[in-house]
This record gives sequence, structure tokens and C-alpha cells, in this order.
Amino acid sequence: MNSATSTYDKVLANPADWKKIAALLPEKVIADSARFEWNQVPNLKKLTPKAGMVTSPLLNQGDNTASFGYVVQVYHQPTQRSFDEARGMLINDYQQVLEKQWEEALRKKYPVVVDEKVLRSIVNKK
Repeated sequence: MNSATSTYDKVLANPADWKKIAALLPEKVIADSARFEWNQVPNLKKLTPKAGMVTSPLLNQGDNTASFGYVVQVYHQPTQRSFDEARGMLINDYQQVLEKQWEEALRKKYPVVVDEKVLRSIVNKK
């Protein structure tokens, strides 16, 4: 989280230099510039995005990474996407559908049964 906090503070202080800031730590920081839907911006919550806005870091407990967003431009009216933008979103949506179907198939094939006695013995040991 130290790299994320440090990078966040630097971007917050000088948002226009986000690419240069990210390039300083190529092994720890992944930066991307693309057009995102509002619900894809990390930690936006109920805020309305504005150009120049930097969202607060959102920690992923699973892998100890953090994400935040810098809003360069806001499109208030729907506009047509380029082929590459639409293609990326379509692939992402399709991947989510495939993963959901795969998970459902695995749950049917390998149903999970919790042995309550063993679970209680583990919980009681802590």
C-alpha cells in the first residue's frame, strides 16, 4: 500500500503528470488511459466525476493492491465509441458471462458441503 499511497499523493499534487509519476515505478504501478463508464472508475461511489478529479485509493484485500482514478475528461452526452473501445468492453462483458457460467457449472458438478462439526472445531481453536 505504500507505493499506492505515495503514487496517489504525487498524482493528487500534480494530476497532469500522472503518466510520468507512474513511469517512475514500472514494477509496482500499472497506469492506463482509456474511456470508462462511471461505474468502472475506482472508488467513485456516489460522486459525480469532474475533470481533474482524483478518487481516493480503493484497497483490494485479496492481493493487497490499490486502485484509484484520475478523471481527465467527462462525457456528459452519449457519444459513439471507437471500434477498439467498444471491442474492449464487449470482450470484458463476454468474459464475465463465461466466468459466471463456468462457476455455475462447477457448483453443480462439485457441490460444496460444509462439515459443521469440523467447522466448529476450527472456529473454537481460535
